[in-house]
Amino acid sequence: MSQPGWAERYERFAMDLIEQSGIPGAAVALAQDGRLVYEHGFGHRDAARGLPVTPDTRFGLGSVTKSFPCLAIMQLAEAGTLTVDDPVTRWLPEFRLPGDQDGSKPARITIHNFMTHSSGLPPEPSLLHARAASICADPDLDRMHPRPMGIPDDIRTWEQVSTYEELMALMARQDFATLGAPGEVINYSNEGYVLLAAIVERASGQSFPDYLQAQVLDPLGLARTGLYTRATPPQEPEVIPFAVDTRGGTRDVFGSPAWWDQGQMFGNGGLKSTVQDLLRYLEIYRTGGVSHGERVLSEASIAQMTTPHQPIPTGGGYGYGLRVLDLPAVVLNSRSLGLTRRRGRAVGSNGFGED
Repeated sequence: MSQPGWAERYERFAMDLIEQSGIPGAAVALAQDGRLVYEHGFGHRDAARGLPVTPDTRFGLGSVTKSFPCLAIMQLAEAGTLTVDDPVTRWLPEFRLPGDQDGSKPARITIHNFMTHSSGLPPEPSLLHARAASICADPDLDRMHPRPMGIPDDIRTWEQVSTYEELMALMARQDFATLGAPGEVINYSNEGYVLLAAIVERASGQSFPDYLQAQVLDPLGLARTGLYTRATPPQEPEVIPFAVDTRGGTRDVFGSPAWWDQGQMFGNGGLKSTVQDLLRYLEIYRTGGVSHGERVLSEASIAQMTTPHQPIPTGGGYGYGLRVLDLPAVVLNSRSLGLTRRRGRAVGSNGFGED
């Protein structure tokens, strides 16, 4: 693949930006009309061993994962197994909110509400109990400062959960009130997305990893994409996570190879992938459900996923696992490194909050 004329100038710009920002490594790939036109790796996937980032290096996707359970839900809806308007208690009858013994409040929360972060669930730490086991097993935990993701100093004393059923039981015992009726308020909820994966399991009769592999990853040819747990061996080339220690008065960035998981739960995060695979995946949102000749969803369902169902206060709206922006799209002019603008809807496969 020949390099486009602007590539050298772009790479100088990108390398300067990465160095100034203290980013250990990054990968970039571009496609035009489904055809790969540019790819490049920057920095290191393992600085200690001098291993560079390549275009087929696997990274953790974080909240980019969120569109995948939504895609699975839409596939099940097309099959007539469920609808997005189903109360979540149809599939998760044990789901309860604190102080609501008869289940009347959760019965009003629909799958659509979970998919659009509009269930009314507030920011609350239930999912940190699911990460606690892997966090506490990380030999680098005490070296991290400040600790990421708001991890408290007493995390080793926290109750640990590892299944959807344990998570729901824990949530019912928490002390929180909902932020409003379903559909009234948007609030980023990782717990809601974990429970979407539980609904996929209940409705399909398969584990979420098995369903995703058979119905999404294999059909789209995403050979370098998959869910992980602590027991999942790396698939080289793959990045080593980095952590930070600022206690010495400097920003010490060090390799920290332990990946944190959530036991047997998925949905809000937990995928690793490459930029090449992500381009194949994102093609379905450009074409209306087809990537490289394989249809995984109807055009109507893709339109439903990319509709801004819930407004985001900071701009744009939230679809199903996707942030949708009706703003000028910034595109590179192939004759220069200047920027041109055109009107259009930009769809991002990540969320608008923290994983």
